Amino acid sequence: MRYRSPVRTAIRAAESVLDRVTGRPPTSAFLLPVPEAANIVALGRQKTDVLADLPPHITLLYPLPGTHRIDRRVLAEIAEALGAATPFSLRFEQTGRFPEVLYLEPTSPEPLVNLTRLLAGWFPDHPPYGGTYEEIVPHLSVVAHAPEPPGLEAAVRAHLPFDAASSEIWLVSLSRGGHWTTAERFQLGGR
Repeated sequence: MRYRSPVRTAIRAAESVLDRVTGRPPTSAFLLPVPEAANIVALGRQKTDVLADLPPHITLLYPLPGTHRIDRRVLAEIAEALGAATPFSLRFEQTGRFPEVLYLEPTSPEPLVNLTRLLAGWFPDHPPYGGTYEEIVPHLSVVAHAPEPPGLEAAVRAHLPFDAASSEIWLVSLSRGGHWTTAERFQLGGR
């Protein structure tokens, strides 16, 4: 277990209060968009869904500080590292479940786990999912923390399998109005 500095904890709390007062985005995340899943995800999405502002995606690293708190030099280093990474293909053949989440499971999660670990190296104080889970389980949420329409899982399975290409990583930010927006796009193998 890593020791958390009381000074660093106090600074983060003060930054959080300042962000609320100024209306700056409180959090951000890295994700891998999977547009090939749009028709499948549309089966379960509702306008009130917390993911409604985002394209179908696999979350790589969340939660992070607001994008205004991420150093531009760090973003340049991330762009260089991701530019050197090889794009890869994903295949989805089955669904999976967490409590209150129906998701698509990639058949080969290793490249996604590696990307998460790579990104987490720049943010040691911000482990994936806040450190709540020990294991990194890449997944593409179809329904998360929202009512699930009857028969949804069977309808989703009727669209499987499918393949998707990975070419970009997005840094997204939660806006003042509670909506997610894209702050940066990084190309895999793009250098």
